[in-house]
Amino acid sequence: MTRPTFAHIDLDALRHNFNIVRQFAPQQKIMAMLKADAYGHGAEQAAITLNSLTDAIAVAFIDEAIALRNAGITKPITLMQGIFDQQEIELACEYQLDLVILHAEQARMLEAEPCSRALRIWLKFDSGMHRLGFSANEYAYWYQHLREHPNVAEVRLMTHFSCADEPDNPVTTEQEALFDRTTKALQGAVYSLANSAAIMAWPSTGRDWVRPGIMLYGVCPFADWRENHRDLQPVMTLKSVLISTRHLEAGEAVGYGGSWV
Repeated sequence: MTRPTFAHIDLDALRHNFNIVRQFAPQQKIMAMLKADAYGHGAEQAAITLNSLTDAIAVAFIDEAIALRNAGITKPITLMQGIFDQQEIELACEYQLDLVILHAEQARMLEAEPCSRALRIWLKFDSGMHRLGFSANEYAYWYQHLREHPNVAEVRLMTHFSCADEPDNPVTTEQEALFDRTTKALQGAVYSLANSAAIMAWPSTGRDWVRPGIMLYGVCPFADWRENHRDLQPVMTLKSVLISTRHLEAGEAVGYGGSWV
């Protein structure tokens, strides 16, 4: 026996949406966000579909990355949450993963013991979202400190926007300006700022790498999506079967507490 509800995943739509990202960011490298099982769409099949198209893939946790490596994914994979202990550093080495370093404790953990191979890292800057990342007064220190450490092959620079889905909100411009002021003296670095909303609405944030997430799956990040969806196609369609239909008189209440009339 099976339940009559299922999610249909359209991988052609996923490819189509990736090409939309490419139209917005023709010169940038693309890191496809496949965290949380590719936003519930199936990370393995999404990664296999995008493996020949994208420049890199990102997931949240190391078990997600290992599963993709075991599925044959060869593209660079970035751990957006970084590492939680020394064992995960060794697994990152073994599976050739890139790390996001979010705070000083992670940085010290990376420095603590010799690694079997030098790791490429993304150093997260808190430009105003205030969830994760280094503050402006410590960012340059850790950039210089880590890039000279033998466990580190390369340090790249990253931030994340809090209000990019509001095209008239000046916060994104302020965050971008703070990032630029803080990183101005860090010559030769590689930058990644733009999420889906920034890719679509804030072209100056494109820089070297963009990180599309929700738009890959056909969801417009803006409230006025009918004007801004730019031909995005939904990747998931939920289908089911009705258990019954009822005919009631106008004014009758339905369900617990009679809350719907």
